[in-house]
Amino acid sequence: GQLNHRYTRLFHASLLRMLKAVGCYNGTVTEPEFTTCYLSMDNGYQQVFARNPGLFEPLVTLGDDVAIGDVLAYLHDPATPGSEPEAIIATFSGRVLCYRVLAQTQRGDCLFEIVDAEAYLPLT
Repeated sequence: GQLNHRYTRLFHASLLRMLKAVGCYNGTVTEPEFTTCYLSMDNGYQQVFARNPGLFEPLVTLGDDVAIGDVLAYLHDPATPGSEPEAIIATFSGRVLCYRVLAQTQRGDCLFEIVDAEAYLPLT
């Protein structure tokens, strides 16, 4: 996995809300940044695969909305330093459901899973 400042802030705020809910924290808490939703995978999701080997550099993260034509990531060729990276372009719109960690990739590796906006179901 990986950790970044966004995830750290999200975890910290969530932990304080949980501690307050069970009576172990008396301070102020912030409202959640996100609303919880269910996903119906019946509507499908799309996967983005590497066409070439390279070092994966994601430009979007979990929960980001993407549109057709957006640059999702770059693949850098470590065998050719200074060469232009290969841009990974979105061929469909949706929300980033998961993505590969920053790592060396091979042709055919799954880089992203993107779920269609129609897959979001209201909480009942």
